[in-house]
Amino acid sequence: MFDEKILKEVYSFEGTNQSLVINQITQEVFLKKELDIYNRCVYEYLMDNSNIHIPKIFEVKENDGILTVYEEYINGVTLEDILLNGKPSEKYALYIIDGILDGLSFLHSANPKIIHRDIKPSNIMITNDGIVKIIDYNAAKFLNENEDKDTILIGTNGSAAPEQYGFMPSTEKTDIFAVGKLMEKLFPNDKYYFRIVAKSTAMNPDDRYRNINELRRAVFGESRNEQKNHLKRKNSFERILDHIPGFRSRTLWKGVIATFCDSLFIYFLCDTDFQYSKAEALAIKIFFILSYLLTLDICFDITGLFKNFPGKKSKSILIKTFSRMIWSVIFIVVALFFFLLLIKYIIK
Repeated sequence: MFDEKILKEVYSFEGTNQSLVINQITQEVFLKKELDIYNRCVYEYLMDNSNIHIPKIFEVKENDGILTVYEEYINGVTLEDILLNGKPSEKYALYIIDGILDGLSFLHSANPKIIHRDIKPSNIMITNDGIVKIIDYNAAKFLNENEDKDTILIGTNGSAAPEQYGFMPSTEKTDIFAVGKLMEKLFPNDKYYFRIVAKSTAMNPDDRYRNINELRRAVFGESRNEQKNHLKRKNSFERILDHIPGFRSRTLWKGVIATFCDSLFIYFLCDTDFQYSKAEALAIKIFFILSYLLTLDICFDITGLFKNFPGKKSKSILIKTFSRMIWSVIFIVVALFFFLLLIKYIIK
């Protein structure tokens, strides 16, 4: 029996109706949610039926139109955080998709089927143990074969299927549409996955994959040999490009800019026509190399050292770009200060 009397709130998430509570006897931590939009039966089903890719539900209580849910607290990062730091490797992206499909297969196997209706990067978590979890069931509902359209219009722009706007009822193909949108972010400009994304995100649900198992076969192949062969088809040059800023997305304009900057960088390093001593010229080149590499790291999160700096995780492209520029300038100014000290006191 879940006893609320021995629970104590230890943290409240600002701007949400969510908080962390701790069992004062066992010291176990839970996530507490207070929902005004919900389907109680969905949460009760999840409480009675567990799956590794679904947060465990411990208790649900309804009072005056508010549903209080106590569920597993997940330590980890969201897929949204991962994408903000750059495109993950193909192998890791497929691992995430595999976990999502397993979780959706569990939901769609319920009787009646549970449709999540809000599959998006912020609702996919990867725990510190590497387990993929599908979170947030506020929009979830049981499939109703007799509905002509959804009674409650809910979803997220950019990942919600057309039928979620009141044209038709949500079905398992609604979640398939959202998975296709996720794959579009995970595999941008990849011709191999383009056909899968296109079919998954077809405007007409009848043109999409019929179910999760059919989508899984398309992604991984009947025995996953097709997908493994695709990974093998990547040559060493392509694998190197996957890790070079400006070339990872295979976008032409980004590649042109990266080529220009890298060429300028190499030219500067090879240029020996300095009006300084050899020691001073070496110091200048070291400063330029460090500034260039530092800027790359700040802008493209190569090492991840700067990924948590203010502004870098903003959902606004303008704020995110501006913050990267500002942090680059700040660090270069600091590096310049120490460089001038080096010139003044060391190089004579």
